[in-house]
Formats: sequence, structure tokens, C-alpha cells
Amino acid sequence: MESIKSHLQYLSIKPGDANGFVQLFFDNLGTVLQLIVFLELVLTGFFSDQLFTEINGNYSATVAPVLDTINDVIFSRAMPGLGITMVFGNIYYTYMGLRLAKKEDRNDVTALPYGVNTPAAFAFVFSIISPVIFAEGCDAKFPSPLTSQNEAEEYFECWNGAVEKAWAVGVSANMIVGIVSVFLGIGGDLIVKFTPTATLLTSLAGIGIAFLGLAQLTLTFANPIVGIFPLYLMVMGYFAGMRFTGPVPMSLVIILVGVILGAADDVVTSDTLKASKEFVESYGLTFATESFSSWGDTGPYIGTIVPLALAAAAGTLMNVISAKRAGDDFPLKEAMISDGVGTMVGALFGTPFGTSVYIGHPAYKKFGAGVGYSLINCVVFFFCSIFGFFAIASALVPQGATAPLLLYVGFSICKEALEEMPSRQFPTFLIGILPALADYAATLSTDIDLVGLLALAKSSILLALVTSTIWWYIIERELKAAAAWTFGAALLAAFGVIHQPEATADKFNEQQADGSVLQSEQWRFMTGYLMVAFFLVILGVAQAKGWIEGPQEKYVPEYLKDASPEDVEVEPVK
Repeated sequence: MESIKSHLQYLSIKPGDANGFVQLFFDNLGTVLQLIVFLELVLTGFFSDQLFTEINGNYSATVAPVLDTINDVIFSRAMPGLGITMVFGNIYYTYMGLRLAKKEDRNDVTALPYGVNTPAAFAFVFSIISPVIFAEGCDAKFPSPLTSQNEAEEYFECWNGAVEKAWAVGVSANMIVGIVSVFLGIGGDLIVKFTPTATLLTSLAGIGIAFLGLAQLTLTFANPIVGIFPLYLMVMGYFAGMRFTGPVPMSLVIILVGVILGAADDVVTSDTLKASKEFVESYGLTFATESFSSWGDTGPYIGTIVPLALAAAAGTLMNVISAKRAGDDFPLKEAMISDGVGTMVGALFGTPFGTSVYIGHPAYKKFGAGVGYSLINCVVFFFCSIFGFFAIASALVPQGATAPLLLYVGFSICKEALEEMPSRQFPTFLIGILPALADYAATLSTDIDLVGLLALAKSSILLALVTSTIWWYIIERELKAAAAWTFGAALLAAFGVIHQPEATADKFNEQQADGSVLQSEQWRFMTGYLMVAFFLVILGVAQAKGWIEGPQEKYVPEYLKDASPEDVEVEPVK
């Protein structure tokens, strides 16, 4: 008890905590509102024409309840589960802040900001949940329009089952990410050292360009009255650093401007707000044990799951280092493990979305925030998620208002990746973002018949990580490392983990069907990578004998040039 009291004496609510809370909450809110919209999008098969024809057709009473299932998944499972993991994470990081304050007898410690892992969340929506819906292929199994009550019942059962399966696979995959993150935390920086930080960030930069960039700009320009002004407010406030909002956080200003413009342009109406009130109720918490029967269905998505866990670990690592440079020295491994545990807690309670340390600790410290803002954030977020208030927020805030906030996150990831590399590595960045762009293009139509595009889109995050890392080491002329990664790519290709619809060793000599497309056999991809790997081995021997150029001079990012040796040593070995 005395120990608790000794920690609590450092707990106080400062004026800067209010500013820090508003910034953190509305950053998270922008992500959550877009996740609600995109979950509705993918769980209805991108607003399937056939599905909505039947919902409004002769068998509406039979088919329409699938929308109730979708709303139940979003507001009764995913959001409350996200709320409980926010409670866990924010309270734990508050405790870490109080512990550091007591240890150093300081009252100016700023807790690590914590929230939704935005890139991973959108990767889950489009690279895991959406493919599960399309794999069930309900529309292709039934005629349109339906011709009997029996067909309508079977059609509903198919769609309802697809939605439940997509949710269960998403939750199971989220649990795996949490488990992998914990093990990465236990191994600490030793595991992350084998992969350049730049290529870890590049694998997420593709998500930043495609799903947080291009997809958000389409929302901005779909309604220019609502979208364009908030977009340029974001550029002025975040990228240009113009502080014209005074003490009010830029994220709140952008959202408020979007709400006002949406109301003026009839995008936000009283009818949509009244409809959203139906979702305001006490949902409680769902213990999602039934979802873990879908462990076996996560296999095809391992190429998304593992890189996201690696990237999350690297992101936590860099954010903790950033906090240390700002004056708050938090234990690295503890932060990495707690992020993984927080994600696992969320999965246990039914959310397919992980959480992690947020970027920007130094900014929160400049706000004057202490540890109190983290507690305020978890209380408000939990309240909104449990009682369905995010439904009202979703109806009140136009997509054009939240799109700039996600665009900022996406472009910030790209900026960080580029800052981690010399200009000679820019081709590495470009090749690394292409798989996610192909993945995004593949979601725009279910009738794409370009074999190469689909080969690039499958396991896009893992493919981006592997490909960009190979390019990185080749350009750095570190040929042994390049050969090792290329042999790894050959192994992944042999088992169908990359380039294929399904990861399996049983179809090594067969063409897997990807919709109406027959993909090239796994052995062909493996052979292509092996040819590169063996040639790199030959070049490595030539390099060792001095026949060709040696490795490039090691690149040190600007922000590390004045860092302490302790900071530098946890950086990946180049």
C-alpha cells in the first residue's frame, strides 16, 4: 500500500494534460471512425450490388438481418474490445510514467502515448477481413434475384457465416500478432537487429501510400466542399508547423471544421444522426473464445501477420528511443512486451485491431502533458466504445474530416522510412511500396485477371519487407546479407507464403486458383529467387577477393548522429 501511495503522489492533472488528451483522443478517433466505415465496406463485400438488391427485394425480411450481424460485430465486439485494451495500455503506461517519476523524483515525466496501431488496423481490414469475405463467394453461389424463400434463407446463412468467419479470423490473427510481439519483446532489440529499420518502415509505407494515402484522398475529393479545406489545414498545421490554433490541438480543429462544412453541405443531417442513436446502448464486453476456433484459417494471412508484428516492435523501439531523447527513459523491452499483451487483451475481448505506443512523445512533452492525459484518454475512450457513442461520432463527422488525419499518419510513416535511408536507397523505398499499391488495386475489383498484379498483391506487407530488404543490402553492397535474404525469399515462395493465395506445401507443382486466375506455380517463384541468391553468392566471393567494389560506407540517420552509444546500439545492423 505504501508503495502505491509513493507512486500516486506523482499523479496530478496539469493544464498540459488536457491538451495532450485532446490530441491523443482525436488522433485515435480519426482512426476509429474510418475503421467503422471500412469495416462496413468490406463486411458487405464492398457494398455488394447483389446483397443490397436482396436486402431491398422480395426477401428483405430474411436477408436484411445480415446488416444486424455486421453492426453487432462492429459495435458490440470490435469497439468494446478496443476500449478494454485502451484501458489496459493507458493505465500501464501511466504506471510506467509514475514509476519513472518516483525513481528520478521528477514531476515532469510524460507518459508514452498509446492508441490504435493505425497501419496494422487498415492492413487487417483490407488484407485479412476483406479476403475472407470474398473467399466465401456468397454472391457467386446464388442467382440474382433470389427465386424462393429457401434460397433466401441459404443466402442469408452464407453471408452471415462469412461475416462471422471474417471477424473470427481477424480476432485470431490479432491474437497471433500480440503473441509474436511479446516474443519479440522478450528477445528485445536482438531480433529487430537482423532487419534494417528503413525496410521495416518501408513495408508499412506501402500501407501509408495506398490505404492511408490514396484511399483517403479519394474521400477528400469525392466531396470537395467538405474535404479540401481540412486537407490543407492538415498540411499547414502538421507538415508546415504553423501554430495558428493556439492551445487547441490541430486534430480537433480539423474535425470541427469538417463537421461544420458537412452540416452546411448536408453531408451531416438530422436523419443520419437520429439513425445513429439506435446504436447507443450499453454493450458490455464479449469474451471472444469462440473466435479462436479459426486459428487454422489464419494460415493464408501469415504474410500479413508476422511483418505487422515486426514493424510494431520496431515502431515501439524507435518511439521509446524518441522518448529517451526527450528526457524520459522508459524500459525498452517492457514497452515492447506490454504492447503485445495489450493487443492480446483486445483480441480476447473481440477486437481485430491491435494497439501500440504512438509516435510523438516529444510533442506531448512540449504540450506540458504529464501522466494524467493517458488516464483521461482511456476513461473517455472506454466510455465511448462501451456505450456505442462512436456510432454518433461516425454520423456526425464526415469522412472528409478524418481523412487528412490518416493521410498524415500514412505520410509520416513514409517520411520516417526515407529519413532512415541515404538517397541511394530511394529505389528500395519505391519497390517496397508497390506490393501494397497492387493490393489496393486488387480490392477495387474482384474480376482482375492480371497474374502479375495478384502475385504482387498477395502477402503484400511481407513481400514488401523481404523485397525491400534484399534491395537494401544489394545497394549497400552487403552481398552475404542480400544472399541470405534472397534464399529466405525462395523458401517463402516454395511454401506459398508470398505470391500465392494460400500458404501450403501441397501445391508446390500446381497452379493455385486466385478467383478466375491461375497463378504461376510455387516452384517457379522459388527458382527465380534461387537464381538471384546463387549469383549473389558468386558476387560475394568476388567481393571478398577484391575483384568488385566493397560495401558502401555505413549510413547514420541525422537524428542518431548526436545520439548516445546506448541509443545507437539498438538500431538494426546495416
